[in-house]
This record gives sequence, structure tokens and C-alpha cells, in this order.
Amino acid sequence: MQNKPKAELTAALMLLDTRSMSFDMREIDNRRFMFSPQAGELILGRQYRGGQLYKSHAEEHFDSGAKAPFDSFIRGWIGTGRDYPDGVIHFAPNIGTDNITAFDNAFSTLQMFSENGAAGDTVVRGFGRKWEQPLKDIITPTKERSKTVSEQEKNYSSYDFDRLEVAKKLVIERSIYFESEKADISALTGLSLAELTRLRQESAAAEQAVFDRLKTEAAAWEQQAGNTRFLEKAIEYVQTPPVKHTSNKWEKTDYEWQLRSNAVYQMRYHVYENTRYDRQAQKSVPYSWSLTWSVYTNGPNHGQNVKIAGQERKTFSDKAAMEKYLAGRIKAYDRLFTETMPPVPKEYAEPFKVNGLLLPGYGIEGEPPQHTAPQQAAQPTHLDPEKVEMDAIGTRQAATLTTEPPQPQPVIPINLTAEKPAEKLKEITDHLEQGITELFDSERYKEYLRVMSKFHNYSFNNTLLIAMQKPDASLVAGFNSWKNQFQRNVKKGEKGIKIIAPSPFKIKQETEKIDPQTQKPVIGRDGKPVTEEKEITIPSYKVVSVFDVSQTEGKELPDIAVDALTGDVEQYSDFFVALEKTSPVPIGFEKIEGGAHGYYHLEDKRIALDEGMSELQTLKTAIHEIAHAKLHDIDLNAPKDEQQPRVDRRTREVEAESVAYTVCQHYGLDTSDYSFGYVAGWSSGRELAELKSSLETIRSAAADIINSIDGHIAELQKQHEAEKAAPDLAAAQEQQSEKADPPLTDLQKKAAAIAEKYEALSTQEKIGVIAQAFGGTAGRIETSPCTGKWRGTSDISIRFDNGASLFLGNRLTPKAKTAAAQRELVNDTLLRYNPEIVSATKEAALASLMEREAKDNAIAAQKGLKPYTLLNVEFNDGADSQSSGYMGWYYVTLAVDGNICSHIETGLNYDIADGKVSAEPTREKYFAAGALKDSEVDYVFNNVGFSSTSGLYALPVSDAVLQRAEKTLAERTKAQAAQRTEKDVIYTMHTNPRSESVADRSFLQAYEQQPDGKAIPGDLLFVGTPEKCRELLQSLNAGELTQGEVKALYAKAQEPDRDSFSIYQLKRGDETRDLRFEPYGRLTATGHAVDPANYDLIYSAPLAPGTSLEDIFTRFNIDHPKDFKGHSLSVSDVVVLHQNGQDTAHYVDSIGYRQTPEFLQPQNYLKHVEDIVEQNDNNFDGIINNTPQTPTVGELEQKAKAGEPISLIDLANAIHADKECGKEEKPSIRAQLRAAKEQTTQRKAKRSKTQDLERI
Repeated sequence: MQNKPKAELTAALMLLDTRSMSFDMREIDNRRFMFSPQAGELILGRQYRGGQLYKSHAEEHFDSGAKAPFDSFIRGWIGTGRDYPDGVIHFAPNIGTDNITAFDNAFSTLQMFSENGAAGDTVVRGFGRKWEQPLKDIITPTKERSKTVSEQEKNYSSYDFDRLEVAKKLVIERSIYFESEKADISALTGLSLAELTRLRQESAAAEQAVFDRLKTEAAAWEQQAGNTRFLEKAIEYVQTPPVKHTSNKWEKTDYEWQLRSNAVYQMRYHVYENTRYDRQAQKSVPYSWSLTWSVYTNGPNHGQNVKIAGQERKTFSDKAAMEKYLAGRIKAYDRLFTETMPPVPKEYAEPFKVNGLLLPGYGIEGEPPQHTAPQQAAQPTHLDPEKVEMDAIGTRQAATLTTEPPQPQPVIPINLTAEKPAEKLKEITDHLEQGITELFDSERYKEYLRVMSKFHNYSFNNTLLIAMQKPDASLVAGFNSWKNQFQRNVKKGEKGIKIIAPSPFKIKQETEKIDPQTQKPVIGRDGKPVTEEKEITIPSYKVVSVFDVSQTEGKELPDIAVDALTGDVEQYSDFFVALEKTSPVPIGFEKIEGGAHGYYHLEDKRIALDEGMSELQTLKTAIHEIAHAKLHDIDLNAPKDEQQPRVDRRTREVEAESVAYTVCQHYGLDTSDYSFGYVAGWSSGRELAELKSSLETIRSAAADIINSIDGHIAELQKQHEAEKAAPDLAAAQEQQSEKADPPLTDLQKKAAAIAEKYEALSTQEKIGVIAQAFGGTAGRIETSPCTGKWRGTSDISIRFDNGASLFLGNRLTPKAKTAAAQRELVNDTLLRYNPEIVSATKEAALASLMEREAKDNAIAAQKGLKPYTLLNVEFNDGADSQSSGYMGWYYVTLAVDGNICSHIETGLNYDIADGKVSAEPTREKYFAAGALKDSEVDYVFNNVGFSSTSGLYALPVSDAVLQRAEKTLAERTKAQAAQRTEKDVIYTMHTNPRSESVADRSFLQAYEQQPDGKAIPGDLLFVGTPEKCRELLQSLNAGELTQGEVKALYAKAQEPDRDSFSIYQLKRGDETRDLRFEPYGRLTATGHAVDPANYDLIYSAPLAPGTSLEDIFTRFNIDHPKDFKGHSLSVSDVVVLHQNGQDTAHYVDSIGYRQTPEFLQPQNYLKHVEDIVEQNDNNFDGIINNTPQTPTVGELEQKAKAGEPISLIDLANAIHADKECGKEEKPSIRAQLRAAKEQTTQRKAKRSKTQDLERI
């Protein structure tokens, strides 16, 4: 905290980066906070002064511009006041121990506040099992305000607020409080006032003298702090990296920008093609071109660069004119791009200065060269020989031709005085412990790691013993081993290197005899266990002497050293592949801000490396992060008490850096930039056992990584040899594979031929081709993490330059971020989605589907469904934002009863896309996707096969699609007019012979009339009360309901009416932007209403007894169900409760809920039936098909008088409408008919067809 600048707090909404800035919590009066531990972002709401809150958490998050997502923030209140002198931290909603992720994030939040002024007595509310508790009961604050009592007087308390911000601020602040309960002033009250006054003046004078001394010390601090600040500015200068540039060449950058630059100037331009849809040509055509160009300085601090020239979105109606103008601008500034580092004009010098000093290599135009680095004061300099050698690579390589290799260092022997082996072992162990304590000097530590890199499979003890006695050793063996196995002799006078070697011995021992079958002791006749004599091995160790190869002479040894990695691309490629296989988690590349080279992500279980690093730095960083992944991984989702204990952060860095150094040393990678000056501080104060444990951990991990890399490199070398020995093997295997694959369809062959022309394109160019199929010209890859049961994976999509987004696939999150996975998906997508293949696919699919239409309609007739007329196969390019969820899907337009609609199904879409639409579809072709459940897939398939009359998925269509459909319908209607025949279906109502109550007294039966005039029974449609059956019979005869809809009503009636709740959230898009997160009062004050048309149903579930609205709010903020796909419940969301058969809507307001009956608008009856048929809990299509205008009561009376059937539903709606209009209620038609019947003579009615059928 001391090294961070302190933020000045204001009453306005603030966003602080706690990783780079500090603040004092005691300066906060009362305000809301939001904190993201992952991003380090702290949002402080407006200072609260009483009255109505300014905005909700969600609004404050939106207005603050925070980068972290809303759900990653912990929320609550903080403040310091009269009731809470040490401050209060209040979490809202409460943080319990049942949600481990939220609990961990809240704990990190408390640690952040403790680093920014929170004290031990700061009150914490809503955390853990206690409602209120002091911070010191949870954690030890970083800066605890210490209370000290004078040892001599014990009559006062002293509170200090001391703090130091290095090179910026020094605060020494003390407050003295009189302790009346502890002090006794009776001894002083007997003195006179004059005497007391004199004593007080003397004490005050002494206090002033102390203060003067402090001021003197403060002046000394000022001088020292100024020196520190001066050094910091010099460090900023030295650390400023050189400017990246293109060496005056034009290069394409992100989003189709063109750039050329050198060390002083940069010029860039972008051309945007403005298009509109041409209905006649049926495609988007350009109508103008917008040019943006600029020339800036190219200094290292982008914020200080100066604009020299440029224009924003200059528009041309003629492309040639635009290109001519652009060529002129480029030519006009060619003079700036003739050198890689031209002189800097005086007026543009500031961007190339750091803290007032011109950066190295730059010169000011018209001025003599400046000294860009002041000469350092003379001071003792210690040059690291290894570092100097490694920095001068070329010199070192040349020197090896003329200079003798370095002379071997003599052995520094360990002299043992003991005689007995056991005593020698004890003596050398004592030397080891002493060696550990002396090891943590920077150079000694590096020597130890270098020895470990050569003897990585040796034990820790022996590695350290070799490092202590002969740090330059490379290969050791015993005296006899050198002689017998290597034909080499130890030189005369060489001293041995003492190590510890195993020396097991065997003894005979009486043991109980064990039955091999039962594995239990064998019992003798005397009832006692039978014993036997066995020879057992007792582990033991002794001290032995070994000699390094440099201490021997004789037969040349084979070259067993590891070849140092050079700049050879193949070597680096193989080494990195071996690292990827060694790593326990995936490795990917991304742009990392803040200067870090890489990191290991504990939650995603992946390693990220910074893009653009050198190959050498990439390898070293990868090894470092692999060490973290192997040694320091924990399961963040596990409960705290079940997680593996972790060493502190400093230890983790020491271990990972030491492993990386050891591995790099083993393979000859340049390690001159490694420094271990900090290990002395790290090791200070630690127990010997702890230090030894870390050293053993480092040795074991380094050995594991080296052995794994060696094994994988050996495999890769075998592969290279096999490839060279059998170059035609891959071709032969491919030919064999082609023989085994099923034959391709004509469409697949055509698609493969089309795709061949794109093979040589880059990934970005392939995305551009795909974009054309969706009305765009370019795009970029995006990944987004999933939630619920898909947690741990990410969706991969292309975001096109026209705003549309195409879903490509889903991968485990680490893999989704790798270029290989993204390239694979783009290649697969290109085979389906480019203008040529889309056109060919639609043509092939239409021919196949036309052949299936007659069969589908036969199935529909058997199931009581209406036939359809197939019109066209269409491709959803996402032009309509309402259908963007099915981007890239193929669908059909069709007509039912002359009405045009669209339809999309999973099986149908994938059949079309695969180019093999089957005439005999199977259930396996369907699968649960989107909002479809398996049971609903069964319904589609079992009822209508591939028929598009199901209505389960419908898409809104554009004007162009509608025009094509109308044209095709007219053509097909004319051709089918002479052939169309329809079966006559008759519906009757019967008395149920198995009825036990009025609830199932009657049933509805369908009959199909045959060519011979007879009728055969069809489906049973409904069982219920006579009134309900009669009402439905009238609707069937009037064509208002179909058989399928009536059967669906019956199925729905059998289901119990359970209590439930549903969550609605505003649709995404510009049309709802002004409605998001608006409190109810402000929403209605601006003339808006809570309109259900603006909302999407996000989630529905049963409502457990006793669940309140507050319970729902808490659950959907801190513990989302796995299948919940929306954002955390917040202002402007709507919760609908279905309880006891009644629905109520509740708007989430800034404080609590507000009941909004206007949200529950009466639904059209046919839409309700359609929703039931869809049987979809989460996503109705929302389209009312063929809904006639509701007739009036008068119109229904006229129909009834004319003997026409009428719908009781229409009658009820008409009466309700008349009531709302204030009309006098008339007797029902049924009542009027009954009255007329009583006044007239009973006449024998003529038998109708329906009555005849009732007697069958």
C-alpha cells in the first residue's frame, strides 16, 4: 500500500483500481460499494446524505465504466460515523458460508479494506454465521491502529495514525486520551494552582522540545524522500521500452486498419464500405465509402502523442475518387517515412522525453546530440561473470576457438573426524544443515541450482553436498566405477566429494507365519501363532567418496551433455511442443497488460503467455508457469476446509523461479537475466525444516519437468526420423482412409470443390469470406464463458463488422482461447458458410424436401394436423435481430391454409447443412437444442415427422423472403388447384359410460368419412363436463380449434396446477436501452410502462412453500441455479408469481418490489393454446397464428338466429368487452334460445348427420 498513490475521494461516483491506487476508508462517511477481487476494481457510489438513493448497484456499475462483469462484484455499504468510529463494512446481500465463491470474494474484499484504513474494531455486517462482528475476529488488519498505554503512569491512552507513502507523504499523528477510570489525580489536587501551572508549563516545554526534534527528523525525511523520488524517475526512464514500429512498411492491423510507422511517426487509414440492400439484385450493394486517416507522432507514451494531420469518416460516393484522394494523402507524407529514426522536430519533442530527458537514440532537429543518460556516480560494482558471458554471445563463441576452457575448480573437502560409519553420517548431516543456512546468498543459491540442473535425479542431500564441495561438477562416480565401467582413472592427489549412499544390510528375524490364503497368522496345536525365521533387509546409509569427471583421465567419454538450444526454429518448435505435453494444463497466448510475461489461472486451469515475446522468453515463462501449475494449484470451488494448504506468495515465486532457472540451465537456455538477491530476505526467520521442504520441492519439480521434456523430445525426434524415412506414409494412410469413408453426397462434393479455393487464405481472410454470407465484409473471433451446467466452457463466435454474431462452437475455456481450436472451427465453418456453398445447399435441399412433402402431409392427415405447402429453403443471415439466435440456420417458408409462415427444426437444419436430406428420417436425427426438451423432440417426431407444421420454432421473415414466398405460393397454388382433395372429418359428443362424476361425464370423438359414405372412428379428443365438451365441439366445427389443439388442452387439464415463479428481463437492443435499471417512479414519470412486449422470459421454476420475493432476489444474486442464463436479478426485472391459480407481477425497484398488474395483459386464447402445444417452459415463439377478430355480441346473435354454430369463447369475450364499454348486459344466446323453445311447440327435428353418427 505504501508504494501506491493515494486517491482523493469525492462525493461523486468513483471507480478505483486498488491494484495501483490506495485510499483511506476512514474518509468515507456513508456510501455504497462494489468490489471485484479478480479485477481489483472498486466502485464507490455517490456519498449518501439521506433521502432517496441516487441509483441502484447495477446502474452504478453501468455508469462507472467498470470492465469487470457485474456478477463478479461483491456489493454492500461502507462508512465511518458517530455510531461506528472505526467504520462499518456491510455486505448486501448477506454472504453465507454455503456459497464458497461468494464467501472467498467477500474475504478478499475485507483484506482489501484492511489494506486501505480498516481497523481491527471496524464492524463487519452480513458476513458468515454472525450478523455483526469486529474485523479482527475475521482477519488481522494490515494496518492495525495500535493502542498503547504508558508503562510509567498508566493514566492515558495513545492512538496513532502514522503512515508513510514512500517518496510522497509522511504522517506522524498521535492523539492522547485521559483514562479517568485508571488515573488517580488526588496526589496533585493538593498542590496550589500556581504550582500546578508551573509543572504544566515545564511539561509543555519538554513536549515542544520533542516536537522540534521530530521536525528536524521530518526535514531529513524530506531530503531522503526527494532522493527516492529522483531515483524512481530515473527508473521510469530506464524501464521505458523502445517504440514498436513497422520500419516504414504498410501492414494490416486489427479491424482492417492499415498502418506504417517508424520510431518517430505513424500513419494509419481505414476504408469502410457503406452498403444497403438491393431488393432487385437480392443482395447488399455499396453506395458510398468512408475514409478515416491520421498522422501522429509515435512516442512510447501513447497519451502524449501529437496529432499532425488527419480526417474522420470523409465520405465519397465514387470509390475511385476516394482511392485517388487517399493516394494523395499518402504521397504528401511519404517524406516522414524515409528513415527508421528521423530527427524529431522541436515542436514534437515532448512525446519522446521521459521525466524531461530525451530517450536514447533520438535527436532534436537542428540541435547537437544530447546526453540521454547522465553518468552514474562512482560506486562499488559487482559484475556477475555468468551474466557478462551470456550477454556477450558473439564474443563468447569466438573466444572458444582460441581460449582454453575454464580450469576445473578444486574440491573443497568436508573433513570428517569420526571413525564409526554412524558417527560419520551424523557429522555430515550437521554439515548439511549448516550448508542450508549458508545457501541463501544470491550467488551461492545460483550455484546450487546449477548443480541441481546437472544432477536433477540425485537426492536433495547429495545435490547440496556436491554444490558445497565442487559447484562446477558435471558427472560423478566412485573410484572403482571410473576404472571398471569407464576405463578412466582418478588423477593422483585428487580429493573425493563426500556424499551419502545407501548401505542396506540383512538380518534374520523370527516372525509369525502368515497363511497365504487368509493372510492371517497360522495357529499351532497349542493355540499359539506359529513362527518362522525370515531374512529381512534393513535400510541404512553411509558416507562415500565420489569424483567428478574433471578429476579423472583416460578413455574419452561419449558426448552426454544436453545440446544448448539455439535460434533454430525447429528446435524451439519441438521444445515448445514438449512443454505443452509436460504442462498439466493447456497453454495459450493472449495480450497481457501491465508488463507481466504470463500467468497461471487457478480457476480456468490454464496458462497464458504474453503475445509477441521472443522465443527464448516464451520458453522461460512457460517453464515458470508450468512450475506454478504443478506445485501451487488448488481447487477454488472446494470448501475452504477441504482445500490443500498453500505456501505464502513469496515462497511460491521462489519455488517457481528456481525450478525455471534449473530447467533452463539444464537445456542451456540463457539464464543471465535471473537474479536471486531476494532469497536472503525470503529465507530469513524461517525454520530449517521449512527451508529444506521448499528446496526438496524445487528439486523434485525440476526433475519431473526435465524427465518429462526429455521423454517428449525423444518421441518427437522419432517422429521426425519416421517422417524422413517414409515420406509417403501420410499419403498412403489418407488413401486408405478415403477407401473406408462413406461416399460423399453430390452437395458435399460440390462444397469440397468450392472450399479448395480458400485453402491458402489466412484465418482472418477466411473470416472475411464467411462474413459475406451474413451481409458483412470482415469479423473477429470472440469467446464468452458459459454458466450453469456448461460452466468451465466457453462459446466461440465471430462478431461481424455489421454487428451480427455467428456461433461457431463450444470448448473447454482454456482450449477455446487457443488459436488452434479457433482456426479449426473457422475452417469447418467455411465449408458451410460462404455465399457459393449457401446457394448450392439451398438448391439441393429444396429438391429433396419437395419429394418429402406428400409423405409429410399424409402423416399430418393421420395425426389430425393441417397439410402444408412447401415454398422455399432460406438461410438466416441474421439481418433480422429478432432471429439472430438462429444465425446460420437453414429454414423453410411454407403455407398452411394459405397463410405464409416460417419454420426451423434442429434435425431439418442439420440435414440441409450436411447436404443429405433423408426421405426416411429417424429419431436419432433429432436432439435437444435451444429450449427444446427431449420429450418435446419426441412430440415433434412422433406427430409430424419432418413436417414443418409443428410451429415449434418460427422465425420472423424479411420483406425479400416474404416476396419470394408469396411468388412461390401463387405458382404452387395454381398448379395444385385441380389436385387438392380434403377428407371430411366429423366430430361428435358422447356420454362417457365409465363416468363417475360430472367432471368426466362426456367425451369428444373424431370420425373420418370414407369414399363409400361410411365413417370410421378416429382419435379420442377430450374427456370432461358436458358444457366443456359442447363448447369445444362448436369450436372444432367452426374451425377455430384443430384436433391437436383440443388434445393438447385435454393433456394440459390433467396436469396439477402447481405454484411457480418466472423471471422476465428486458430484451437486449437499443430499443430498451433507456428502460434498463430504471426505478419504477422514474420509468413512469417519463411516460413509459412495464410492457411485457419489451421482456423475454428468462427462467421458470416451481415455487417452494414459504419462498418470498426477497428469497428469490437473494438466490438470483449470490447463488444462481445452474440452468439460469440471465444476469443477476436487478432493477427493471419482473418476477411473476403463480400461486393458488392466480398470477401477480412484481417489478424489481431500487428498494424492494412494486406490484405491476399492467404486466399481465390478457392473452389471446389461440396464442395460449399454441403456447400449450409448444410445451416450452422457457421460450415461446410469441406469434399468434391466424387469429380472427373477436366478433361482437350482436354478430353472434345473428349467427345463432341463422342456425350457424358459434363459439362460447367468442361469446364470453364479447360480453366481457361490452361490459368494459359500459353496454347493458343482454341475456345469453343460450338463455334466449331456451326461452324461445319454451314458447313454441315441440317439433320433431330432422335427423342430421351428427345424430345418425351418434347411433353408430
